[in-house]
Amino acid sequence: MTLPRQHARHAEPDDQPAELDLLIDRLFGADPHVRPAALRQLGALADASPELRPHVVEAVCAWLRSPWDVHRAAATDVRPDVATDVRPDVATDAPDCSGEPELRRAGLSLLADRLRDPRSPTSWTGFDLDLAGAVLTGADLSGCWFTGGLVRLEGVWCIEGRLSLAGAHVTGGHLSLRHWTSGQGDVDLSGAWFTGGVVSFAGAVLPSGTVCLAGAVVDGGVVAFTEASVCGGTVDLSGVTVTRGTLSLADARVSSGRVLLVDARLLGGSAVFRHAALPGDALVTAGAQASSGVLLR
Repeated sequence: MTLPRQHARHAEPDDQPAELDLLIDRLFGADPHVRPAALRQLGALADASPELRPHVVEAVCAWLRSPWDVHRAAATDVRPDVATDVRPDVATDAPDCSGEPELRRAGLSLLADRLRDPRSPTSWTGFDLDLAGAVLTGADLSGCWFTGGLVRLEGVWCIEGRLSLAGAHVTGGHLSLRHWTSGQGDVDLSGAWFTGGVVSFAGAVLPSGTVCLAGAVVDGGVVAFTEASVCGGTVDLSGVTVTRGTLSLADARVSSGRVLLVDARLLGGSAVFRHAALPGDALVTAGAQASSGVLLR
């Protein structure tokens, strides 16, 4: 089967272990009884062989990006309340999806569990993660550490309506949620710590729902909503503390939505609102504190 090799690795050395190839083939296969074991064995193989971790990470991400017939699965595997909100561009030519929601939940958990402790000998922090366009169940990356590399979450669709990055630590690299839309789900970054790198919601369009950074700390790096359009939804920055780094809403447009800065503490770094269109009733700043020179309009 060639599909896993095409999608999981751009180039592979001649001495790539046959076991890795076999497990990837099984993960991408159609047998619902074989695929869960293949996923678990890939995790164990990467834990035991650090040199294989980039290949396993890439393979798991590629599999999560693979087509899933949500229309068919919704009738049996997915909660009825999400069956009527199916992303229209999800492919419908995938193999039998028996157990697919649970397996995709396990696949993301495999990644997330190894991103929560950067000191662990089995940590996968710092690797590129390409989940752009993935269809996810149990979209839980809470408490994960992003220390480097490119993490692509553009176009991710959360069938349960929410992507959790609560309590995440971003110390380097680039976490991209560019052009996020409300239809993909709410985003929870509450309590996250940003000490380096870039987190980008550039070009986001929010006609409903919430992107929440309540209680987050920006102590370095950049958190950007550049050119975002909040046209009914909410960007919740309540209780955010900025001591270094940059929080930017430059060129953002708010119409019938809200940006909440309630009890925010802008004590250092910079909060950039240049050329932002923020009507008076759209920006809620009750209890906010700002040191001189921090706000840049």
